[in-house]
Amino acid sequence: MVDCTLPCSFVRLDDAFCRCEVVAVDLLTRLQKYRLICAYRPPNLDNADSQRLVDCLSSIAGLPNTNTVLAGDFNFPEIDWALNVVPVGPSNAFFDWSLSESLTQLILEPTHVSGNIIDLLLVSEPQNVTNLVIGPPISTSDHYSVEFTLNAFVTTSRRTVLSYTNLSSLRRYLDEIN
Repeated sequence: MVDCTLPCSFVRLDDAFCRCEVVAVDLLTRLQKYRLICAYRPPNLDNADSQRLVDCLSSIAGLPNTNTVLAGDFNFPEIDWALNVVPVGPSNAFFDWSLSESLTQLILEPTHVSGNIIDLLLVSEPQNVTNLVIGPPISTSDHYSVEFTLNAFVTTSRRTVLSYTNLSSLRRYLDEIN
């Protein structure tokens, strides 16, 4: 979730990726830009559609001077993220893409009741993520909850509008402050 008071903008996906379940926003901070991406890959997705998801992610991630934060349910239980081992199959393209983008996968414990890691958090700047917690499932879900803090220093512009219809009162008020 992104607080509606934060300076952010929706990222439009190319029409070629209309079947991909991906949403992204840019979060602008005082020092840098973050691209927050949330994606879902259904289980047993074929190679062509898995490649389409990778192409979609490639089109919106890895921008210059932008920190990428990619989270979601990717349903790749066969990837061993601790050993960086992946068998031949649809997960290869995704795994290779994540390496080529220099993304670090931070979740290293099961996120599904079956004992698999299928919910991922891939980031370009791992030091900006703290307080990563794999918690109990929410409601009747078979996925464990994933919570983390993104340490982004956000400044919101604050504008004060003064009406100068009564300048003498304003002067008196300001003189009282001293």
